[in-house]
Amino acid sequence: MHRNKFLSFLLGMVAVFAVGSGSIHPAEAYSTLDINSIPKLVIPKSGSQNIINHSIELEMDSIPTGTAPLFKAKVDIAKETQTIQEMLNLDHNIEIGSLREPSAISRNEFVGLDKSSGRWFYQTDLAYDTGENVPDEKSAIQIAINHIQEYDIFPADKLGEPRTSELTSGDGIAEPEKVLRRDIIFHPTVDGYEVNGVYRICISIGSNGDIVAVEKLASEYERVGDVPLKSESDIENDIVDGNYSLSDAHYRNNLIATDIDINMYADPESEYIQPAFSITNNDGDMNILVDAMRR
Repeated sequence: MHRNKFLSFLLGMVAVFAVGSGSIHPAEAYSTLDINSIPKLVIPKSGSQNIINHSIELEMDSIPTGTAPLFKAKVDIAKETQTIQEMLNLDHNIEIGSLREPSAISRNEFVGLDKSSGRWFYQTDLAYDTGENVPDEKSAIQIAINHIQEYDIFPADKLGEPRTSELTSGDGIAEPEKVLRRDIIFHPTVDGYEVNGVYRICISIGSNGDIVAVEKLASEYERVGDVPLKSESDIENDIVDGNYSLSDAHYRNNLIATDIDINMYADPESEYIQPAFSITNNDGDMNILVDAMRR
């Protein structure tokens, strides 16, 4: 295997969201896009800022070149507003807040809508969860799918396989463990690409099968063209400058990167879904995420 380069540098301990892969599209007329008008991708770091000396050796046969697709969310604020109003039985005169500053529609209910991306959420106060008659996992999944279909939140055939998590009380020792709510989470793909960042539909099921939270953080999309990919030297500069996210192998000094792939990345307050490089190793215990678009 050809060894492209050996790099030694300081890497911050940072985290990355779930990763996936997709195929690179042939070149199209991306020149018609105003590249500079597309917001620069900012991949957030984790709360841990400890610095460790890492030696990273690149042993990749090749690095993707050419172009990758750029997608844009199909935003219909009127439709999203109507969905929220119908789901929550809200008067049309009630103002819906933003993601950062949601509206309180009752003493324990909050709702926020981002008017640039069309993403929104509804949340009830966890303090009111009693854990009475919370449905089992299979039933909760079906309730979530039915809710998505009833209010046309997202095309059910594009949701993908659900993942589940539980919010519980009690430690199972001093007091019995009780499920307070079940989160049913869907991570739709975009044109076959798994999406990093924030791109999901989550329905939370509480007591007696009630819907206690909804996160509509994924939208239908359209491909708006292709954008040029960064070169190998661009990738190296991003890593040296700290413009990346690293997961897993935080405590290992010697890392060997063997694979690089194209994923997509979605920011919750941006309408664009942009390409990102996912750099991994054979052991599967390292993942570096870097903005892939050359500007």
